[in-house]
Amino acid sequence: YINMRNSTVFGFSDNLRLDLVVNDFLFNAKFKKKIKILSDGTPWRPLVHLKDLISITNFFIENYNFINNNTINIGFNDMNLQVRDIAKVISDFYGAKLEILAENPSDKRSYKVSFKNINQELKSKSFTNIFDACVEFDNKILSNKLTENSFYDSDSIRIKKLKNIYEKIF
Repeated sequence: YINMRNSTVFGFSDNLRLDLVVNDFLFNAKFKKKIKILSDGTPWRPLVHLKDLISITNFFIENYNFINNNTINIGFNDMNLQVRDIAKVISDFYGAKLEILAENPSDKRSYKVSFKNINQELKSKSFTNIFDACVEFDNKILSNKLTENSFYDSDSIRIKKLKNIYEKIF
């Protein structure tokens, strides 16, 4: 067995979640032309793009005998990023206003993770970065003719999806 401890996953998918930091910033920069950070933006987030997670998962499936009985952090050292740095790349890409309000105390959920073990196992060190995610997001919006309302009318808003599930059950 292998226990994969995934970083926060980002990237465009059929089940896009807008409550995750990168996807949230992409949506707001594209459609609202503004990213607002309520904290000071210093917390760290380990990130991994969905495509990279799929590649890594395939690697483990193909090499299950080689990597056995292990827990591995899934991600890349260069993708341990501070929230404000993520927002800066995305706001620059879209020409969106970036507001770091520092109204709330610094987020205690700050995670800077070591990916030493996985980096030793993987032959390729390339990964999808935040700029690549901006390009991907923009291309998907344009090619699928999506609007801001397309997201509000979908399950991309996590609380809406949970409410729909709750209503089906009860």
